[in-house]
This record gives sequence, C-alpha cells and structure tokens, in this order.
Amino acid sequence: MRIAILSPLFPPDVAIPASYVKELACRLAKEHTVCVLTYSHLPEVVPKTQVISIEKQNLLPRRLFHFFTALTLTAKQNDMLIVQNGISSELPVLIHSFLNGTPFILEVSDPKAIIQNNHSWLKRTIHYLLVRRATAVMAHNIYENKLTKPEIISFEAFPHAAMEGYEAIWQTHLEALNRMFTTHA
Repeated sequence: MRIAILSPLFPPDVAIPASYVKELACRLAKEHTVCVLTYSHLPEVVPKTQVISIEKQNLLPRRLFHFFTALTLTAKQNDMLIVQNGISSELPVLIHSFLNGTPFILEVSDPKAIIQNNHSWLKRTIHYLLVRRATAVMAHNIYENKLTKPEIISFEAFPHAAMEGYEAIWQTHLEALNRMFTTHA
C-alpha cells in the first residue's frame, strides 16, 4: 500500500512528535511505500521513504498554499493519508478533503496541538470538521504511551526490558494502523 504521512513536524525538529513521525515512517516503510509531507528546512533522510519538504521560512499563506499543492499531488499517488494533528497540516487536509476522496486517518497524538486549538474557535472548528471528515481517527498521547525510544547511556547496562517494551508498544501501534488500512482502504 502507498501511504503518505502529513506532519507539521519532522527531524531535525527536536519535538517528540517529529521523532515519532520519523520512527513511524521507518517502520511503515518495511511493508509499504511511504512518503512524508512536512514543513522543514533541511529534513533528515529516512531509508526507503520519500520526504517532501515545504520551506518553513515562507510566510504563512504561502507556506499553506505550497503544502496544499504538494498534498494534492501526493494524494493522487497514495492510497491512504495519515495526518498528524496540528493546524498547519489540518487546514490543507480539510480543504483537500472537500475536493478529493483520498481516505485519511487523523492521528490525534500531540496534546500540545490540541491545547493550542482550544484557544481559538477557528482552530477548534477546523479540527472538529477534520475529525468528522476523517476515514478513521486514532487518538493516543505520544508523551504517555512510550512510543519514544528509551535513552541508552553508554556507561550503564543496555536497557533490555525498556527496549522490549518499546518494541512491543510499536508492534501494537502498527497492528492497529494496519487494521485501519485494510478496513478503510
């Protein structure tokens, strides 16, 4: 299956959602063809993954227009979109959803973006409409569900138990996503 991940953050951004998107792309690329559409100046390279980057330094209207244009082209080449919550990815996807029938999964995984949305009726409305138009919604908190890699310190013993837990949680997460792909594709 061809999958596009749309995210406002991607490494070298240091926020946890950025590293989550990179790890998700790496893991999905083992079984699927993966493309990442993101806002970044110099995005990191991910094996077996095409990364399409929209320049962050552009003014907001221009940045959103470029993201929407890239989304339109990307959606034609992919079977499913995975949208990470955040207004800068949600608004172009919402507009696109009225014009194109590409199915998309909305991943509500960043509570900080939800808090930002709650401060503005426009952002709340955009998020609400996107939830209604999504093929499926997957809600999880990336800060709490251990989808971030355990820290490995060179002078301490390797954290085998933590790494096994990390891999098990990722396996469960990918199984849930794959069920959504087969159900809604």
